[in-house]
Amino acid sequence: MKEITKSWYQFAQNDLSAAQKLLHDESLGQMVLFHCQQSIKKIIKAHLEENDIEVPKIHNLIRLNNLLPLHLRTEEEFSIETLEELNSVHIDSRYPGDLGLLPSGYPTIKRVNSIYKKTTQLFKYFEDNLK
Repeated sequence: MKEITKSWYQFAQNDLSAAQKLLHDESLGQMVLFHCQQSIKKIIKAHLEENDIEVPKIHNLIRLNNLLPLHLRTEEEFSIETLEELNSVHIDSRYPGDLGLLPSGYPTIKRVNSIYKKTTQLFKYFEDNLK
């Protein structure tokens, strides 16, 4: 594995770890979702680096997934839905005026746990295909 790939992968792991550590604090749900989105974005970018594909400065997980070689893309319905859900939680800033990370406002703990669980499953898919 290339050094740059390892760096992206480590950052992806760190984001997932941060999400896990914040998971049980209901007041930090928006931060959990932010780190979930970031972890998947970074592990996909690790794959792009490893396959000599230019890494764009974008956050859209569907677009990033579509840049991967076909054998690495996730195309299962569950995975695509998870990518779409994580896209919906991304914002360009994390300030109060943004009203949380979801169009409906701050996420419930139930929603945070659900998204975190899906993220860990999707992360494992990308992780298994990186090694």
